[in-house]
Amino acid sequence: MSADPGTEIALDHTGDTVTVRVTGELDLSCAARFDLAMSGAFELGDRWVVDLSGVVFVDSTGVRCLVRAWRESLRRGTRVEIVGVTPAVRRVLDLTGLTGYLLERPDSDVA
Repeated sequence: MSADPGTEIALDHTGDTVTVRVTGELDLSCAARFDLAMSGAFELGDRWVVDLSGVVFVDSTGVRCLVRAWRESLRRGTRVEIVGVTPAVRRVLDLTGLTGYLLERPDSDVA
């Protein structure tokens, strides 16, 4: 399966913070690219941010990607910060019961 050409995943490295920005859909078509970007982020910095402000759709594969990133950050002794959560993403996180786990500030992260 080829990657969704409408989904963009970019890394921004400033100091010890690495931000992974996703635009488009976080789903099966881009899961491998997202995981690869997060692996790079974990190697580049000590603080990680996932910016979902450009995400219009997330499926169960995308949720698994977020959970994997969250677990890896905990393994490293800190927590990935997920920001810019759109209403579409928030709804999926709420339905799966993951809002409180993945979002540090569950009530203030809606973009």
